[in-house]
Parts: sequence; structure tokens; C-alpha cells
Amino acid sequence: MCPLLSLQEKISVNQFIKRNQGIEGGENLDTQAMISMYNAIMTEPFRFPEDDGNDLMLTFFNPAIEG
Repeated sequence: MCPLLSLQEKISVNQFIKRNQGIEGGENLDTQAMISMYNAIMTEPFRFPEDDGNDLMLTFFNPAIEG
């Protein structure tokens, strides 16, 4: 198991590839695809969406219609 990183730490492309080995049904993704994903994440990091009142978790846990 990999140790968790703090939000301030950034991993290298080699660490990213190593940590994501075997995720395609036990197979490795194409190295060039992994490098592209890494670059995309580093260029445009994940951000939590703004709370616009249409929260998916609220919808999931408090559905208007059940069944």
C-alpha cells in the first residue's frame, strides 16, 4: 500500500505511472497515455465543484422519488 500524500506534495510522472500499474484489469495502461493523463492532471488539477444547490450527494441520499 502506498503512503498517502499531503495535498501539497506532488508526485513525479514515474511515481504516477508506478502507482497506477495494473489498473486495466491487471494490465498496465499505455505509458504514453499515462504521461498524457499525468500532464493533464498537473495542468488542470481536480477541484471540488461549487455548491450550486444541485449537490449529487444530497440527491443520492435524499431522493425525490424512491424505488
